[in-house]
Amino acid sequence: VGSRDARIEESPPGAEIAIAFTMAAAGGTRLVGLVQWWSVLVSTVAVFGIARRLGVDVRPAALAALCVPALPIVALQAPTALNDVVVGALVAVAVYFLLDPRTAGTGLACTATAALVATKMTSLVAIVVLGAVALVGNTGRRRLSRFAAVALGALIGASWLVIAPAGYVGA
Repeated sequence: VGSRDARIEESPPGAEIAIAFTMAAAGGTRLVGLVQWWSVLVSTVAVFGIARRLGVDVRPAALAALCVPALPIVALQAPTALNDVVVGALVAVAVYFLLDPRTAGTGLACTATAALVATKMTSLVAIVVLGAVALVGNTGRRRLSRFAAVALGALIGASWLVIAPAGYVGA
C-alpha cells in the first residue's frame, strides 16, 4: 500500500504475461529469453513475407529477412526479458497481414494490432504506420476495412487501460 511504480503499473501487460508463463513453466528464469528469441524468428519470417508480397524476388527477400537478427538492437535484446523485439515482431506481422490480398488478412491484422498495443506504450507510434500501410497498401473497399481493422485492434489492445485498477493508471 502506498508503494507505486509507474513503469510497472501503467504499462501494458501483453509481453510480460508471455514471459511470466515461460518462467512458471520452467520453474525459474532459464527460459525468460524464449519470448524474445521467438519474436526474432517471427520478425525474420514476417520480413521475408512482406518483401515477397511487395514483389521482391526470393533471394533479395531472404537477404532482407536474414538481416533482421543481425540488427544491433535485436541482437542485444533477444536474450533478455525485455519486450522491444516482441513489439517489432508484432508490427511486422501486422504489416504482413495488412498486405494480404485475402479477406482473412483483415481479422489477422486486427488481432496483431491488438496484441501490439497490449504489449508496450511505444507501440502506439506504430499505429500511425499501420494506418498508412492499410490505406496505401490496399485498394477500394479493402482499404477501408483494413484501416478499420487497425483502429479496432488499437481499441481492443488498449482495453487493458479499462481493466487496470483505476487508482493506478494516470495517477
